[in-house]
Amino acid sequence: MDAVAANDMPKAYHIWNAHTDFTLQDFIRYWGPNGFYSPIKTYRLERAEQLPNGSSGVVVTVEISGYEPFPTPQETIKFAQNREVSLWVEKSDQSLSFPPP
Repeated sequence: MDAVAANDMPKAYHIWNAHTDFTLQDFIRYWGPNGFYSPIKTYRLERAEQLPNGSSGVVVTVEISGYEPFPTPQETIKFAQNREVSLWVEKSDQSLSFPPP
């Protein structure tokens, strides 16, 4: 998420555990400056959940914000624009992807 917030898409894509048909351009459509989740200036970890089946990773919920610094709940308008996204973090290599269905 640090690489995404810094707009270093090649580095962020390298961390992303993409399917072979998920290109850097596909990644940018989600996470880039004009992507689905943009803008992303700051973020915070909300929670992490181990799936009950003894899986190889954890589901991490991240709250993303287009503001820096991260808005407080008292900054009602800015805070209301935050979004949550769930990510899969693979334990073995710390790579990211979307959680399994």
